[in-house]
Amino acid sequence: MMMQKKSLINGVLLLSSLLVSFFLLECLFRFIYAEKNVLFPRYHSQVSYGDFTIRRLEPSSKFRHTSMDGSWEFITNGKGFRSTNENFYEKKPGTIRILALGDSHTQGFEVRQEFTFSSILEGALRNRNYDVEVINSGVSGFSTAEELVFLENEGVKYDPDYVVVGFYANDYNDNIKSDLFRLENGELIINQKEYIPGIKILKWHNRFGILRWLSESSYLYSFFMNLVWDSAKTHLLKQKSDEMAVFSGSLTQYKVGLANKLIARLCEFNQTRNIKTIIVDIPRAESKLNKKYRTSLVEETEETVIKKCDGFLRSDDYLERFSGVIDPFVAHGHRHISEFTHTLIGVHLGGIIEEFEKRKMKNIKVIHNDKKPAEKLTGSDYM
Repeated sequence: MMMQKKSLINGVLLLSSLLVSFFLLECLFRFIYAEKNVLFPRYHSQVSYGDFTIRRLEPSSKFRHTSMDGSWEFITNGKGFRSTNENFYEKKPGTIRILALGDSHTQGFEVRQEFTFSSILEGALRNRNYDVEVINSGVSGFSTAEELVFLENEGVKYDPDYVVVGFYANDYNDNIKSDLFRLENGELIINQKEYIPGIKILKWHNRFGILRWLSESSYLYSFFMNLVWDSAKTHLLKQKSDEMAVFSGSLTQYKVGLANKLIARLCEFNQTRNIKTIIVDIPRAESKLNKKYRTSLVEETEETVIKKCDGFLRSDDYLERFSGVIDPFVAHGHRHISEFTHTLIGVHLGGIIEEFEKRKMKNIKVIHNDKKPAEKLTGSDYM
């Protein structure tokens, strides 16, 4: 009896020591890393679209991101899109449907749900009396390659009138990591049909409520989780880059060429279905020491966008007048674009799409009144 009592006391003392140690370390990490660290719980799952298996956000879920800049709630619908409304393949007659593709910037990291550029765009057009639905299909970590897979095998089923693609600078590397497509003799080929990094681990991890809570609440836990996650991404990029270097020569040239081909295929796919494609240049921070930004597109990629796509929203188009005056990014953490920048993007996109709609109506009236062929809108008709 005495032995059992002693063991129980020792167990309680050990548990108490561990809890106190964890609490002290948590306070230390909050003090040291609060400015850099962000609690980004990862709620990804795998999904099959056609012959491909890739990532999506966990459907019908609710979670929070937290940093010293604030706390943001994420709600996903049954399709895994960041939305409180369900999205169905069939759309109502007369509805303008816009599909937004992109990574964490499009998904809206460190941004309230109603302030993503998708939500702002929808509100801006509704305020101008358009019956519109904007689907935010952004997935953190997505590359242009994954966006193309999603569009061709799933996104097109929603019958969009417009596809908006948020392009960020790390897409060049992320296309390499996914390795879904490669360039062979200058042509784009499918290399593999599955890319679900870390999904099996996340599936196990997110089964346990205590681990989900820690990922949303603990800076100590988040620090080590992010450390492992980032190390795995760095290793994967190096591995894939080494493979590319074997046959590609200049790796930088290969990255740009691959991104250009992916964008060209995406725009051409839409054009054959009378879907307008608008590429959005998501800015990247020039430095944490100032409030300036840089474009995410290299010159060759911008040339491809202008030649192949229907619309292009440069970062200068909506940010230039604010350069050095207002910070376009969240102040700390991973420096995602701020709600202010999301608002600018959404409003400017609304203007571009409204111009397309006005031209469309003008052409309809020409056909109805004069019985003449409508003027063709080409990829050079930029706003």
